[in-house]
Amino acid sequence: IVGAGRAAVAQSVEEDLLEALVCASTVNDKVDREEAMVSILGRRIDEGTMPQNALNVLKLASEAHFVQAEAVIQMAHGDHISAIRAFAADRHYYTAATHYADVLLGKAEPGMLRAQQSNAGPAVGRAQPLDPKDIESFRKKLLEDMPAILHISAEVCARIAVAHFPEAQPEVLRALSPEPMLQFQYLRQVLEAAHESRESKYSPYDMTLTDLVCATNHLVTSEMNELYFRLMCQFEPQGVLRFLLSNAAHELDSEKCLSYCQEFHVNDAVAHLLEHSGRFEESLSIYLQNYSTTIRAMAQLFAPSGAQWAKTASTDSLMKGFTIEANDALNVAVSLCRRVAGQAERGDEMWWSCLDSIIRSLDELSGGAYARVRAVLHEHLEDALRVMLGRVDNAQILEMLVSRHGNRDISELRKLLSRVFSNCSLEREFLKAEGSSVAEEAEKKAEEDSKIRRRGRRGTQRVLK
Repeated sequence: IVGAGRAAVAQSVEEDLLEALVCASTVNDKVDREEAMVSILGRRIDEGTMPQNALNVLKLASEAHFVQAEAVIQMAHGDHISAIRAFAADRHYYTAATHYADVLLGKAEPGMLRAQQSNAGPAVGRAQPLDPKDIESFRKKLLEDMPAILHISAEVCARIAVAHFPEAQPEVLRALSPEPMLQFQYLRQVLEAAHESRESKYSPYDMTLTDLVCATNHLVTSEMNELYFRLMCQFEPQGVLRFLLSNAAHELDSEKCLSYCQEFHVNDAVAHLLEHSGRFEESLSIYLQNYSTTIRAMAQLFAPSGAQWAKTASTDSLMKGFTIEANDALNVAVSLCRRVAGQAERGDEMWWSCLDSIIRSLDELSGGAYARVRAVLHEHLEDALRVMLGRVDNAQILEMLVSRHGNRDISELRKLLSRVFSNCSLEREFLKAEGSSVAEEAEKKAEEDSKIRRRGRRGTQRVLK
């Protein structure tokens, strides 16, 4: 009533009322109080009787997050950039900043009705277009202020940049370049909107960022895509592999992607890209390095002088987590072998690399203190051998074990050989289960198994000597 001028009160009472309005108790109450405050301030500004305590009111409005009221005072002083910053923080009227910029630059109709249709708030309804001679100066200031706006809201920054600087994306990115994280946040907003915009339908009164990108031709360049990927490697490495597997990455240069992933040590993505380029053994080595690192971390739980982090939670809890990670790491390596060993020039060597990683870890972790870790490794060894069933000749596996690990403790070697022989037995049973058509082959395999056992005993005797 006071704001609309239907009730007259002394200016001192009105100023006290302004200060009282910031004491909101609920969200709904807050919106009502803020709108009342904007109404009173707007009338006083129109009458040319700005409150004497305007600075104090501005401070109170800022502290209470009454951004519409805060912006009204800044608009009255011609401080449009500060008003946009205030509007960017408005979570209720989420289009306030962009609609205000649109009105100032003559891209949207002024007036309260249009502001209501765009959900921009009562303060924005008071905005008027800039004088044409002031537009270029304002655009320059707005571009320079992009980092500050982005700090407040990445989406607001992206919406303003796309709407008013569609052909000046390099300039926008240069303005953000002192803070690469801001570049990343901005590009994520724009590029995600670009990928969603192909099937977008929008309202002219409430255009989302996706709508704006859809309405802007050729906004996203290959350079923007490349910069976004590099920044993702730097700031969000856990999302890089998922991004590479999406349609959004199809236009990226694989070699450049590999270079960026290597630069920031995004190993899962590096392994994926190496496999994609046919460098299978290099890819496998990364997976196996990850596996060995996980096993060493697991061993720290039982080391006499364990790492400090090993005391942050119970051993059982940490052991469970590491076991899951180690299982996953080995499964990824074995799955790679299953997919590509037949295509690789040294496919058998890839399988043997998996076995070597497990056996080396067993060698490094001798002693009773690591019994639980060794139990996990023995399970991994058995799992790997089962997967190799029918893919790698068991005689070759036996020869490899004797030649590479014949100097190890004889009891451990016997355990390994026992697992190989068990693998042979499984293979024979598998062949027999195929039916009478392969019975002859099964018998031949059994005879070969007998020869393998004799060869293994001779190898064991050589080790003993």
